[in-house]
Parts: sequence; structure tokens; C-alpha cells
Amino acid sequence: MSMLAPFFLAGALAVAAPILFHLIRQQPKGAVPFSSVMFLREVPPKLTRRSRLDQWPLLLLRALALLLLAAAFARPFLRGADDQFNNTPVRRIAVLIDRSASMQREDLWDQAIQKAEAVL
Repeated sequence: MSMLAPFFLAGALAVAAPILFHLIRQQPKGAVPFSSVMFLREVPPKLTRRSRLDQWPLLLLRALALLLLAAAFARPFLRGADDQFNNTPVRRIAVLIDRSASMQREDLWDQAIQKAEAVL
């Protein structure tokens, strides 16, 4: 299997970003005094396990979607047995002929068709 654009596989590294962001979530830096809550009782924050991944099946599905997207952009293809040992260069030709009003005068269209057939 070969890839037409293997540099898109670097996009697979984007899978690590949501996981890293989830693991390095930070606590709020500090308390901000606010006048309308000064009469409320202060409650300490609940301690939770920060390094634990919540909803890991959803995280795995998202990571798989990113991996499949990166693989699709890399455009994988299978080479046939004939293609691997065939070293003859392939020549592809595209002939474009203008069909605008400028090609309508005299025998310009016929000349263009004749030149295209000569190339092919």
C-alpha cells in the first residue's frame, strides 16, 4: 500500500490533543472577591481524580474519527502486481480546446481539432 499524500498522516497527531487537554485541566487560579456573595458560606471544592478519563468510549470514537480523517486525506491506494514491476513511464495528455466566440471565426475550430488529433 502506498500513500499519495503521506504528510497528511501527521494530522493523526491531532488525536493526542484532546487527550492531553483533558489530562492537564487546571484548577481556577484564585478567588475573586464579589460583593453579592460575601454573605454566603464558603464551601471547599470537591476533590476529584484529575488524571482519570471521563467518558472514554466517546473519546475513543472521536480519536478514531480523527485517525480515519487523517488516513483519508493521505489517500492510500493499493498497487497492482503489474504496476510494481512496470518501469515504463506513463504519459498522460490533456487537450483543452477553447469554445468561445473567438474560435468561431473562419476555420479556426477545424484547425484546433486537427492539431489535437495530431497530438493524440
